[in-house]
Amino acid sequence: ILWLKNNGIDLPPVFEHNKIDFCKDNKISILIEDKLDTALKGAKENIHAILVNRGWNDHIYKSKVYRTYNYD
Repeated sequence: ILWLKNNGIDLPPVFEHNKIDFCKDNKISILIEDKLDTALKGAKENIHAILVNRGWNDHIYKSKVYRTYNYD
Protein backbone atom coordinates (compact mmCIF):
# COMPACT_ATOMS: atom_id res chain seq x y z
CA ILE A 1 0.00 0.00 0.00
CA LEU A 2 2.84 2.36 0.81
CA TRP A 3 4.36 1.80 -2.64
CA LEU A 4 1.05 2.79 -4.27
CA LYS A 5 0.85 5.99 -2.21
CA ASN A 6 4.51 6.87 -2.82
CA ASN A 7 3.96 6.52 -6.56
CA GLY A 8 0.86 8.68 -6.73
CA ILE A 9 -1.66 5.86 -7.14
CA ASP A 10 -4.85 6.79 -5.33
CA LEU A 11 -6.77 3.58 -5.92
CA PRO A 12 -7.00 1.32 -2.88
CA PRO A 13 -5.78 -2.26 -3.31
CA VAL A 14 -8.50 -4.65 -4.36
CA PHE A 15 -9.06 -7.94 -2.62
CA GLU A 16 -11.81 -9.47 -4.72
CA HIS A 17 -12.52 -13.06 -5.59
CA ASN A 18 -12.88 -12.19 -9.25
CA LYS A 19 -10.21 -9.62 -9.96
CA ILE A 20 -10.68 -9.81 -13.73
CA ASP A 21 -14.36 -8.88 -13.60
CA PHE A 22 -13.54 -6.10 -11.14
CA CYS A 23 -10.90 -4.70 -13.51
CA LYS A 24 -13.24 -4.88 -16.50
CA ASP A 25 -16.17 -3.33 -14.60
CA ASN A 26 -14.01 -0.46 -13.36
CA LYS A 27 -12.00 0.07 -16.56
CA ILE A 28 -8.72 -0.88 -14.89
CA SER A 29 -6.15 -1.76 -17.52
CA ILE A 30 -3.27 -3.05 -15.37
CA LEU A 31 -3.28 -6.06 -13.04
CA ILE A 32 -0.38 -6.73 -10.68
CA GLU A 33 -0.64 -10.35 -9.58
CA ASP A 34 1.42 -13.21 -8.17
CA LYS A 35 -0.88 -16.02 -9.33
CA LEU A 36 -0.12 -17.07 -12.90
CA ASP A 37 -3.65 -18.28 -13.64
CA THR A 38 -5.15 -14.91 -12.73
CA ALA A 39 -2.47 -13.05 -14.72
CA LEU A 40 -3.21 -15.20 -17.79
CA LYS A 41 -6.95 -14.59 -17.47
CA GLY A 42 -6.28 -10.86 -17.28
CA ALA A 43 -4.04 -10.95 -20.34
CA LYS A 44 -6.72 -12.87 -22.24
CA GLU A 45 -9.13 -10.00 -21.46
CA ASN A 46 -6.61 -7.42 -22.75
CA ILE A 47 -5.63 -6.32 -19.25
CA HIS A 48 -1.89 -5.69 -18.94
CA ALA A 49 -0.84 -8.40 -16.50
CA ILE A 50 2.30 -7.98 -14.44
CA LEU A 51 3.33 -11.17 -12.67
CA VAL A 52 5.24 -10.59 -9.44
CA ASN A 53 8.03 -13.15 -9.29
CA ARG A 54 7.51 -15.62 -6.45
CA GLY A 55 8.88 -19.06 -5.66
CA TRP A 56 5.71 -20.75 -6.87
CA ASN A 57 5.74 -19.05 -10.28
CA ASP A 58 9.42 -18.35 -11.02
CA HIS A 59 9.77 -21.30 -13.41
CA ILE A 60 6.79 -20.38 -15.57
CA TYR A 61 7.03 -18.01 -18.52
CA LYS A 62 4.04 -17.17 -20.71
CA SER A 63 3.56 -14.66 -23.46
CA LYS A 64 1.32 -11.66 -22.82
CA VAL A 65 2.32 -11.64 -19.14
CA TYR A 66 5.07 -9.29 -18.00
CA ARG A 67 7.25 -10.38 -15.09
CA THR A 68 8.69 -8.18 -12.38
CA TYR A 69 11.32 -9.11 -9.85
CA ASN A 70 10.93 -6.06 -7.61
CA TYR A 71 8.87 -2.92 -7.21
CA ASP A 72 11.50 -0.44 -8.43
